[in-house]
Amino acid sequence: MVYRRSPAACERARQSKDEVLRAARTVVAAEGMAGLSMAAVAVEAGVAVGSLYRHFPSKTDLVTELVRSTCEHELAVLRAIATGADEARHGGHEPDRGSERLAAAVSVFARRALSSGRVAYAMICEPTVAEAELLRRTIRAEMATILAGIVADGVADGSFPAQDALLAGLALVGAVSEVLTAPNGYAIAGDHDQLVESIGAMALRSVGAARVTA
Repeated sequence: MVYRRSPAACERARQSKDEVLRAARTVVAAEGMAGLSMAAVAVEAGVAVGSLYRHFPSKTDLVTELVRSTCEHELAVLRAIATGADEARHGGHEPDRGSERLAAAVSVFARRALSSGRVAYAMICEPTVAEAELLRRTIRAEMATILAGIVADGVADGSFPAQDALLAGLALVGAVSEVLTAPNGYAIAGDHDQLVESIGAMALRSVGAARVTA
């Protein structure tokens, strides 16, 4: 007879897994990827190290899932802006021009990254396991695709001149990521509000927006 866990047991398991991931994010926020270990996560979660292996067979599995779950959430935020779902959810009006959506998408991504402190650096570029590195490439490609869709809409509505939208999306991902993770700490010092505004303006200039405010 095959044993099947009850819905309540499945929910408890899911919650336990989420708690482990939250603990792992806390460790990364304090110590970076270099400080992420099963022992450190177990201490943060208040559980025995052995219990972590019920959810993640290895540290590689934990790190990969941490990157995936964290970045997927950010991608969902970008998709909502790209489709206007974010505006609708907050009772606003859907941006009707590509320029508005591009500025919003890039600015929101930058602001959320800056507010996360060390976590953003860890997710974007800090050295980690090979599996997570490969996953990062997929996530960056997905982000570029989302931005490319916004650029294409902007070309269609006259916000931007004709161009290779995917190339623009890839370039924007690279440029914004570089600013947010620059080794000289540029994104850490100074006024985050001004930096976010400047990043949004840079994105618009890079795709040839007719009107740029900064």
